[in-house]
Amino acid sequence: MTRDERIARTNHLLSLHEQAEEILLKIPGIRNVDIGLKERDNQITDEITFRVNVSRKKAPEDILAEELIPKKVLGIQTDVVNVIQGQSLSDSSEYRPIKGGIQLGNGSGATGTMGCMARRNVDNVAVIPSNYHVMMAQEKKA
Repeated sequence: MTRDERIARTNHLLSLHEQAEEILLKIPGIRNVDIGLKERDNQITDEITFRVNVSRKKAPEDILAEELIPKKVLGIQTDVVNVIQGQSLSDSSEYRPIKGGIQLGNGSGATGTMGCMARRNVDNVAVIPSNYHVMMAQEKKA
C-alpha cells in the first residue's frame, strides 16, 4: 500500500469512526474504539482497521452472544485489542537537582511530567520542555 493509499484509507476510517463507535460501544466489555494497524499472531500488519479495545480478551467459548464483536463494521475489519490497565501515580517529592520524569506544575494546582532539561542553541539559556496544560494551566489570556 502506498503512502497516499494509507492516507486515503485512514481518512475513510476517520469519516466512519463516529458511526462505528455508536455501533460497537453498545457491546458490553468494549472500552473504546480507535483506528490503527491490525495485529495477527503478535505481528503488526499493514491493514488499517477499527481497533476495538477491551479490558480482557476472552476465549471464544466464554463469549456471550451479546458480547460478540463483529469481524467487520461498516465494511471495515475490526481488531480486538487488550487494553493495558494503567496505574495512576503521584509523586510530590522535591528533587534537587531536578531531573526528567518528575512531577511539576505552575502553582495553580495542575501538574504534569517534566520531560527533561535542555539548553537553547541560540543563547545557551536552560529550558524545560513540557506541555501547555502543565506549564500554563489556568493562565489568564491578555
